[in-house]
Amino acid sequence: MKSIKRLKRKSSLVADAVRADILSGKLRPGDRIKSIRELAVRFKVSARSAQTACELLEQEGLLECRHGDGTYVRPPRAGRDNTIYFLVPHAGHLTLNHETSVMLRHMLAGAIRAAGPGQMVHPLPVLRANRVNISQNPELVDWPLLERIPRGANVFVSGAWYERIIPFLIERGVRGVYLSSQYEQQHPANWRLVRQAEWKVAVIDRQAAMQQAVQHLHAGGRRRLAAIKRVPDQPDHPFRQGFIAGLESCRLDFDSVQFCEYDPNAPGDRPAMIFDLWQRVRFDALVLCAAELAPDAYAVLTGRAGLHIPRDVAVLVYRDLPENSALRPALSAFDFNWETLGGAITRLFNDADCGGRETRFQASIMERASTRPPTEKQ
Repeated sequence: MKSIKRLKRKSSLVADAVRADILSGKLRPGDRIKSIRELAVRFKVSARSAQTACELLEQEGLLECRHGDGTYVRPPRAGRDNTIYFLVPHAGHLTLNHETSVMLRHMLAGAIRAAGPGQMVHPLPVLRANRVNISQNPELVDWPLLERIPRGANVFVSGAWYERIIPFLIERGVRGVYLSSQYEQQHPANWRLVRQAEWKVAVIDRQAAMQQAVQHLHAGGRRRLAAIKRVPDQPDHPFRQGFIAGLESCRLDFDSVQFCEYDPNAPGDRPAMIFDLWQRVRFDALVLCAAELAPDAYAVLTGRAGLHIPRDVAVLVYRDLPENSALRPALSAFDFNWETLGGAITRLFNDADCGGRETRFQASIMERASTRPPTEKQ
């Protein structure tokens, strides 16, 4: 198992570097890349790791292997360009373990599998630097690279994070598919532009997802529910509205003290916030709308609060990340099938009649030990 993980890690390092060279223009369509042996020597990895990296980039549509002749950067398809330009924050983003990286990686895989014969799904980075915010660092937008997007091209934009470049894309008349997380009140101007440009919209129904989460916990015998969400002062947020709707559907009363919000960028004691919520509500179920809170929540509930998960309190988190199931007891999640969604994105571009102007996607519950009903044998 460790050798497999080590192989994946090393092949990812090679793929990340070669991908960055392609996306930055250092390697151009038609260029021959180094041989497997040369890549292995350059990155000090095994030939198997280098081969796995090339196979990954070939699956992404960035490379093509010509038998007996070598591996080349894949050129654009002749004739009308039906490439799907799949925007990512930066060249290395898809290799990270951040929750949005995991989401985009699965979506990209699904989009590639659904692509038509000869169709390329091309990940395109927006920023020249890693781990920065596009709103706070607009000077790092890689405009020369973005200008290579042909006018009228297919462009997938995964939400309002890309607000700085949406006007640029609309000016180029691209055929856009926009991933909506149901909270466009934060960026109303760009949302109007997207609608006016008649982009197709893929909606992840977070309000229905939260309502489903509440109903799932209630069906397991929980009656005093609480939730924690990033970013304060968002009364119309789909998670808050879904939490309220879920309680109402279960004939439970809502009190604003049950729904806690925090600023992820402000200094603060998250364990203290979680314990304070426990003291005020004495909840028997906690919904975490941010996966980053899971370790703190486990530590506080089983330590300072002296509770047993799931006998005393159930814990359910948004986003099904690998580290969720590694916790003990394993953490239940509610999330969307991102690979299925990625395939649907490709079909929205390729089928003019697919889904109309708006396509809505529903989440699923991944039931694990942290939400089993109290009546079950532990």
